[in-house]
Amino acid sequence: MKANRKFVESREAVSAVIGVILMVAITVAIAAVVYIYVSGMMTGAPTATPSVALTADPSDKNCTITVGSPTQRNINWSDVEWTVVNVTDGEDITDKLNISTPDGELKGGQIISVK
Repeated sequence: MKANRKFVESREAVSAVIGVILMVAITVAIAAVVYIYVSGMMTGAPTATPSVALTADPSDKNCTITVGSPTQRNINWSDVEWTVVNVTDGEDITDKLNISTPDGELKGGQIISVK
C-alpha cells in the first residue's frame, strides 16, 4: 500500500512564497495604522471663535465692551455684526438704529454710539 502514495512529505508548514505574502500584508497594515495615527495628530488644534461681550448701562447710556481673552487679537470692527433686539417684543430693530463704531482693531474700553 505504501507504493500508492503520491504525496511527498515535507517538514515545512508554509511555503516561502506564502510567508513573504503574509509579511508584506502585515507590513502594509501596520504602515496604514501608523499613517492614520500620525495624520490625525498633524491637523493641529481647532481655532477658538473670538467672543466679545457688550454690557449696556441705561443710567449713563454707555456700552462696555469686554474681549473674551487676551489671546484673542486682531478682531476688527469691520468683522463685527450687530443685532439689536427689543426686549419687550423680540423685534429686531438693528435697521432702525444708527450704530457708529471706531475704525481698526477692537479693543476693550472703546466707545460705540447707538442712536
